[in-house]
Amino acid sequence: MDFKPIGGGVAVTSGEFSGWQHIPSEPFNDHAGPFFHRMSSDGSVECSAVPPPASANGMGIVHGGWLLTFADYCLFVTARTASDPDEIVTISMNSEFVGMTFPSQRVEAKAEIVRAGRSLIFVRGLVSGLKGPILNFSGVAKVVPNKKISP
Repeated sequence: MDFKPIGGGVAVTSGEFSGWQHIPSEPFNDHAGPFFHRMSSDGSVECSAVPPPASANGMGIVHGGWLLTFADYCLFVTARTASDPDEIVTISMNSEFVGMTFPSQRVEAKAEIVRAGRSLIFVRGLVSGLKGPILNFSGVAKVVPNKKISP
C-alpha cells in the first residue's frame, strides 16, 4: 500500500509501530500518547497506542479520560481524510464505555466516516483491547480554514 500522510502524519520506520503514522510535535498528544494511525485496506482508519502507567485510575485500570483522548485522536485523523488540507476541530463527541483495559496493554480503534459535508464530518468508531470492545464513540468534526488560530 502506498504511503499517504493522514492528518499531518509522518511514517514510523522502526519499533513496534513501524509502518504506522504519528503526528509529530502535537503537545497534548505527546503528553498523553504517543498515538499511531494508518489507513486500512477497507478505507477505514486504524489507530493504536499503549496506555502508559500514568493512564491508570485509582482502581489500576486505564482512566476513561485517557480512552476519550485516544478516541478523539482517532476521530481527528479519520475526519482529516475528508478535509485535507483544511484543519478540523471536534465539536461533538459521544461515547459509551463497554469494557476496560490496563496500562501497558495495547489498544486499537477502527473508525470510519459516516458522512462528510463541506463543513461537518461525522465519524464513528470502536476502541478495543485484549479482551474485546472498550469504548464505542461517535463524533462530529468541523472543517476550519488551514491557518493558525490566534488567542
